[in-house]
Amino acid sequence: MAGSGKMPQKKCKNSGDVISGALEKYIELKKRQVDDEATYLANEKAEATKLHEFSITKCMDVLKTIEDVTCIEKIKAFNIFKDAANCEIFINVGDDDKDTAVMWLRSQMSP
Repeated sequence: MAGSGKMPQKKCKNSGDVISGALEKYIELKKRQVDDEATYLANEKAEATKLHEFSITKCMDVLKTIEDVTCIEKIKAFNIFKDAANCEIFINVGDDDKDTAVMWLRSQMSP
């Protein structure tokens, strides 16, 4: 029918197939969102645990065990312990070598 002028008809998809496909894509999207949120929450929990492990309270506990620190140095240490990285350094060093911990603490206090 080369000259009849009729266009070939396209097959229409069943509306049930379209809805089913859309629902499958939606479910996949939601699964990815749940997985992403679970990963995010796990990372947040790990970070919170790490912050608690190296808290100001723990720094003060280590500081109390060191006899060679004056009251003024302890007061100055409060500001140093506001930084999480400083807490981590002090606790790790203080657990193993009190003298080095004191020297490090004093180096942080110098102007």
